[in-house]
Amino acid sequence: AITRELPDATGVNVSVPGGPFVPQMLRGSLDDVTVTAAELPSGGLTLHDLAVDLHSVSTGTPRVAQDLTATATIPYADLAAKLGGGWTVRPEGSALAASPSGLAGTTVVVAPSVRDGALHLSLQSLTFLGVAVSPSAVPSAVTDRIDALVSSAAALPLGLRLTQVEVTSRGVVVHAHGSQVDLTR
Repeated sequence: AITRELPDATGVNVSVPGGPFVPQMLRGSLDDVTVTAAELPSGGLTLHDLAVDLHSVSTGTPRVAQDLTATATIPYADLAAKLGGGWTVRPEGSALAASPSGLAGTTVVVAPSVRDGALHLSLQSLTFLGVAVSPSAVPSAVTDRIDALVSSAAALPLGLRLTQVEVTSRGVVVHAHGSQVDLTR
C-alpha cells in the first residue's frame, strides 16, 4: 500500500522491523515501518537516498503515522537545474556556491538553514567578475534565482516540516519531521 502512494519513486523498499508482523496487523497498528527509495521526484527536484522512519502506523483508514522522520539528499546538479540553464552549484564549507557559466569570476554564496520548519537561504557573498559586491547591491535577477530555490523546497508533502539541512560532498541533505501524519492524502 505504501509503494502505491509513491508512484513516481524508484527503488522503493518497505520493511517492518522488529516483533512479529501478524500480531501488529491484528492490533491495527505497526510499531515501526521503514521506507527507502533511490529517487523520488518532489517539487521540481529529485530527492535521492530517501529514508523514512514511521512509528505507530495505523493499518486501517485513514492510515496515520503518529511520528515520521525523513532524510533525503538533493544533488548539486538538481539544484543547478532548478536555477536554470548554465549554472553550477557546489559546496563551500557549510554554504552553497552558485556560478553562472559565461561569467568567469562570478559566484553567489548562500548559507542554507531552517526557520519555522522551512528552508531559508541567506546571501553570504557575491563576487562579480572577480570583484566583491555588497549583498545589499545584488541585482534582483540573482535574488530571484535564490528565491526560486527556496520556493521549490518550501512545501513538503504530507505536511512535513524541515528540521535540519546539511551541505555535504554529495549534495544538500534535508531532514524532516511530522506528527499525526495522514499517509492517505
